[in-house]
Amino acid sequence: MTDLIPAAPGWYVHSTLIGATDPVIAWSPTTNDGNAALLPYVPNGPGYVPILLTAEQMSDGEWSVVYRPNYDPATEDGTTYSLTPPKAKPATGVDDAILVTEDGIVTTLNLPANPENFAEYAAAVLRCATVEHLELAPGVSLWFDEDGRANYPYNPVIDGLRALYGTTDSTHGPVLITGYGQRVEPLAQEVALRLLGEINRLDIDEQS
Repeated sequence: MTDLIPAAPGWYVHSTLIGATDPVIAWSPTTNDGNAALLPYVPNGPGYVPILLTAEQMSDGEWSVVYRPNYDPATEDGTTYSLTPPKAKPATGVDDAILVTEDGIVTTLNLPANPENFAEYAAAVLRCATVEHLELAPGVSLWFDEDGRANYPYNPVIDGLRALYGTTDSTHGPVLITGYGQRVEPLAQEVALRLLGEINRLDIDEQS
């Protein structure tokens, strides 16, 4: 039997297509097209065992995995979302980069095919004019708004992650996490999975 990784509170599968957000209760390590991946288990309704969303289901349903620590599905729009998503697209850790927004949403993205377009791409993703670069660890870079402190709220998820790597400077605004060698490159799959796992285990309430 595959070893499951319990999901910390705050992880959901979300679809903008049908407007549904359902909690992730565990992750199943697997492979997708030869790459390491995490697939989510979600509730399947009262009296039913949880279901594992497959990579095919995730792709077909245009879903993504998001981190929303303050989200309450029972109060958003006054309704409770279905706990049985039909098909979903996960943030499985097989994409090129990880985006962590200032309001705690975590998702994965693909980098532009041409690295020469990265500066423009990063500015658009981070909603800023000037992008600053910081090395989190060897081969891992953080990209964020150079003026983020003036333009955006505090980002506790990124500061929690940075603390694991020995830095404590306050981070504001959305942050893009990529690989880095001689220039920006996709995150190695094992590194992406490690980072997502570290974010998953953060106790955000203890961040200041």
